[in-house]
Amino acid sequence: MKDKVSEEHHCPICDISIILEPVPYLDPVWSSTKMFDGLSIEFCNLCGFGYSTPELDDDSVNHFYAEIYRGIGSPFFTNFSAMSKPISHNYRSLSQLVLARHFVQFEMGDSFVDIGPGSGESFVSATSVLPDPKMLAVELSDGAPAAYKDIYGVDTFDNIENLALDVSNIKIILSSHSLEHFKLDDLQVFLINIKNALSPDGVFVAEVPHVDMRIHSQMRVGDSPHFLFFSKESLQKVLELSGFEVLFLESCGQKYNEWWIEQTENKQYSSLSSWFKDILRAGFAMFPMSIKRLIKRSYTRLNVETINFDTNDFSYGGDRTCLRVVARPQIRNKSSL
Repeated sequence: MKDKVSEEHHCPICDISIILEPVPYLDPVWSSTKMFDGLSIEFCNLCGFGYSTPELDDDSVNHFYAEIYRGIGSPFFTNFSAMSKPISHNYRSLSQLVLARHFVQFEMGDSFVDIGPGSGESFVSATSVLPDPKMLAVELSDGAPAAYKDIYGVDTFDNIENLALDVSNIKIILSSHSLEHFKLDDLQVFLINIKNALSPDGVFVAEVPHVDMRIHSQMRVGDSPHFLFFSKESLQKVLELSGFEVLFLESCGQKYNEWWIEQTENKQYSSLSSWFKDILRAGFAMFPMSIKRLIKRSYTRLNVETINFDTNDFSYGGDRTCLRVVARPQIRNKSSL
């Protein structure tokens, strides 16, 4: 990868544009850790790619994700010991895999891999969208392998390289809201490993926040713990430089202006709503697994779900809060980062 910021201040992706003045790095959630103090964001005024600077050391970042980001009390904590199969579809993963099916010939027994599957909703989506998929996970969290195996029958690997050694015929790799958590220097290695793990006719499906600092710098509530910020142009270039052919790339999710109005005008309501949902989840998690499964079976019998394809997850185009891309390995790698 090219130097993040050379003396000429060239963009590390397009290597042409002069970097604009840095914008402040916003950290409303993790400020007590001091982890992101002193960071700013530099971005390219040509392709819109942004990244935090100075780059943090690996030990600090690894400690943050292992002990704080995934730790008890974090809004991103997953209690794998109390995890159970969801009773309804997760629209984000469902829409991602419906999109992927347009670009890959997925046969019975082909492999689907989710990188960082969290509570595993994508595996429910995969069984709905794909014909008898072999499902696998890449996840580092303690307790995840046992939970995925028990609930979904999924084998878990700690990195893509080991997965590629043991598994063949990988037709779909999903990375939903993961790329933005990588440090700039680690991005190329990650993408190349994905490209090498995929079957030649397989596809990589990724979704990231749409944060183009050329137009969104004044429409942000927080940056942490993200290190990379993608515009549509820069996401395409990153993938092409890593040896992918981009088959589909478009904005998705909620319209940006609607989201921003909600953030600025409904903070109190959003906070109360989130608090109430957290209480319900915490209460449900306290039930024994046998009781939770009984409740879910009863709910499923009484409520037949009809998928609403008019939701934001199935909406594309315009200035929206996320970017979704489908790419496949190039036959020839014309260039590298």
